[in-house]
Amino acid sequence: MRFNPDAYANHPILRPNSDDYPSGEFDTGLTVSQVGRDLTLNLSFQIGEPAVKEKVSSGNAVCCAYVYCGATCFSEMLRAQAGCARLSASIPLNVLNGRVEVHPSIIALDDSIIRPGTANPEYGDGPIAVPRFRQLAATTPWHLAVGAVGSVESAFRLQKDAEANLAYGEFEFDIEPQERYIVIRVNPETHSRFTGARADEALAMSTVYLAALTSALAYIDRTKDDAGEEHANGWAPTLRARLEEKKIDLESVSIGLAAQRLLDTPLSYVLREDGP
Repeated sequence: MRFNPDAYANHPILRPNSDDYPSGEFDTGLTVSQVGRDLTLNLSFQIGEPAVKEKVSSGNAVCCAYVYCGATCFSEMLRAQAGCARLSASIPLNVLNGRVEVHPSIIALDDSIIRPGTANPEYGDGPIAVPRFRQLAATTPWHLAVGAVGSVESAFRLQKDAEANLAYGEFEFDIEPQERYIVIRVNPETHSRFTGARADEALAMSTVYLAALTSALAYIDRTKDDAGEEHANGWAPTLRARLEEKKIDLESVSIGLAAQRLLDTPLSYVLREDGP
């Protein structure tokens, strides 16, 4: 995507599908565990942009995560300690139910200046002012299922992998039952492009997610009599629960058709009157 002079901020923001920092990267890692009656979130921030990383290290900016649950209207902004690129917080389970969103970002704590250095040249060659409490970075949100088995969509996780020797446009599916997610691995260029394409949910569901789900259902069908060791709250129990809920019997329909029905017939996308 080209630089957008009409973007919602007058300063560069490190975020997916943006050229504000042409060589910059920002990603997060999340682990979740239940401790007693609390849900504990551990979030790590990988900041691949010196201008933003310096603001965090100096305490002029803070790593944050906005947590929101639509079913209960619970919301809270979690903050890391000053100068830290990791945060850990516990939230009572009784205020969460169903889909929970975690939106990582980095926010300026004071009015500050960013040197133009690695920012897009369109910002000019002079100091760039960043007002207090404005975003310096934001990345793809995480989605969790609490109090119930998650949706089919929540079983997937897109992962950028520069070491996997994958070509542009190749998607590799890691179907490991001991893991929480079905990991979709891509190279950095594909990750950048697909992150933007995911805004068109129907397109993403009818292509990459349908293919990944078909691979996962092959495992479900193969192990229906002996599942072995699986993640207790992982993708495999999620898919089994959704198959049962929708009364889809893998002995009666093909795996491909079962995948389409779980995703609510995503291939109808190609039948749109305005074309795909």
